[in-house]
Amino acid sequence: MTANRRVVTRAPGNSFPKLSGWVEDRPMAKVSLIQDAAKVSRQHTSSSVRWFGSVSRQGVLAAERATQHPTGRTGFRYTLSLLAGALLIGIGASFYIHSNLGVPAYDVLYTAISQRTGLSIGQSSWVFAAAIVTFCTAVGHRPTLNGLIFIVAIGLSIDGAVAVLRDADSLPMQALFVLLGTAAIAAGIALILHAGLTGGPMELLMKVADDYGVDPFKMRVTVEFLIVAVGVVLGGDAGPGTLFFVVTLSPLIRLVQQALQDHRSGRSLRLQQIDPAPFVDDAIPQSAA
Repeated sequence: MTANRRVVTRAPGNSFPKLSGWVEDRPMAKVSLIQDAAKVSRQHTSSSVRWFGSVSRQGVLAAERATQHPTGRTGFRYTLSLLAGALLIGIGASFYIHSNLGVPAYDVLYTAISQRTGLSIGQSSWVFAAAIVTFCTAVGHRPTLNGLIFIVAIGLSIDGAVAVLRDADSLPMQALFVLLGTAAIAAGIALILHAGLTGGPMELLMKVADDYGVDPFKMRVTVEFLIVAVGVVLGGDAGPGTLFFVVTLSPLIRLVQQALQDHRSGRSLRLQQIDPAPFVDDAIPQSAA
């Protein structure tokens, strides 16, 4: 009996051999797989830069929500997640306020309003949110119930935590307050996103921008920088802590989100979904003897 042999041919103008009845050589397939993986990685990086290049917690919430499919989740458990996230954000903002090293980006304006009006920082956040919600409602985008709950809960949690905490009395304690504040805010935002619920008035502004043909990304970034700039001009509490918040918030949220996702679906399942199948020599079809 004569053993069957695979016939090696060469395509015209191609220096790489081809196996008849099968695919091109596996080294080229491996290269193609690597190139595809690199392309996907670049796309994800570009998306992250576009949507998560944010300077505030409201911007990050709106950006991530814009990339998610609507979940339609309702019920007490998801509302509880929203409230817990708002509580963490309020505690985090309070840590920043008592650090005296600068507050998160949005809170720069809130502290400026508070200083000029005598309102608390939480009440100042309600005034600003009410202005945005009123404008968006006038042009056809009403807030959801969860969105309104989020706005109220944020103000209450900020004022409550500010009343409980005391100012840091040394530089190491100030730095610790900034770290704790960043971690609490990132955890709160990730918890809200994990529940698939609304994040606040910035989402409404992005929807309005989209309706009028304005790039929501450009609009969001412009509004965020305007908020910080106006807050600084009005005497808001900006400082090195503000810069630290802007630089570290988005990556930290991604880490917390991944931890929550691993808790939901399991780390092993996630790895199975993203790891490419290994190349096995025995997978090459052999002709029958």
